[in-house]
Amino acid sequence: MAPVPPVEQVHFVMHGRIFKKKKFYDVREIFSFIRQNNQIKLESSFYTVTIKAMLMLEKNSLQEAMIIYDDSYDMSIYLTNEIHNLMLENNLYLYHTVKKEVKPECEKLLKLYEGNVEKIIIRLINELIKNRTSIKLSSKTLSLFAWTHMYLDVNEIIK
Repeated sequence: MAPVPPVEQVHFVMHGRIFKKKKFYDVREIFSFIRQNNQIKLESSFYTVTIKAMLMLEKNSLQEAMIIYDDSYDMSIYLTNEIHNLMLENNLYLYHTVKKEVKPECEKLLKLYEGNVEKIIIRLINELIKNRTSIKLSSKTLSLFAWTHMYLDVNEIIK
C-alpha cells in the first residue's frame, strides 16, 4: 500500500491546481475551509496562493486580498517579502490612480489605501525584526518605500 500524504499537502496541491485553473473564488473557498478546520495547520504558502488569487478577481480584488493579508497577521503567520511587496505595490498603484482624480468621493478610497500602505509597511518592518530568515529589505521593497515617500511620510509611518 502506498503511503498517504498528509492532509495539509493534499489541500495545498488542490489549492495550487485550482489557482492554475484560474478559479479564484474556489481558491478562497478552499482557504476558508482550511482556515476553519482546526486540524489543518495554517502555513504561509496557503496565504500566499490565496492572496495572489484574490488579486486576480475582477471585483474588489484588493479588498479581498487585504482580508486574507490581515487574517494572516491575526493568525501570527509570517508572509514572504514577495507578498508584502505585492500588497504594497497594489495599494500604492491604486492610491496613485485615485489621487489623480479630483472627485470628493475619492477621499474615502485614498484614506483606505493610505491606511493599508501604513499597515503593510509597519508589518513588514516588524516581521523583518522578528523573523530575519524570510523577510529582507530587498531593492524592490526599498523602491516601494521610495514610491510611498512621494505621497506619505515614511519616517512618520515607521516611528
